[in-house]
Amino acid sequence: MCIRDSAMMVRRVVTLLFLLGSVNAALQCTLTPNAIIGSGSLNQTHASSPEDCCQKCYDFDGCIGYTFATDSQVCFLKDNVYGHQAAENRTSGTLSLIHISEPTRLLSISYAVFCL
Repeated sequence: MCIRDSAMMVRRVVTLLFLLGSVNAALQCTLTPNAIIGSGSLNQTHASSPEDCCQKCYDFDGCIGYTFATDSQVCFLKDNVYGHQAAENRTSGTLSLIHISEPTRLLSISYAVFCL
């Protein structure tokens, strides 16, 4: 499945680039307040904020999106982002582009883009 493969590929590329040194890669997540995205969940875990939930999604194999419950601080990790539902006390998001820069490299590398 393209989505699962892309999520794993993003992790591998970022890990490899950090090992090579002089790389600045930043995880970026979208944030949509008062919304639930996707159906079901891969996993549930505690998180302190939507940004923390985003990081937990990034760290969990197969995760491409998340919903954070602001009232209970539960993070729902998602393997799909199909569907959108309005819901109070929920913030949802998806993993986004990863910006990669190497200040000492002569050839420029702007973005690693995967089919998400």
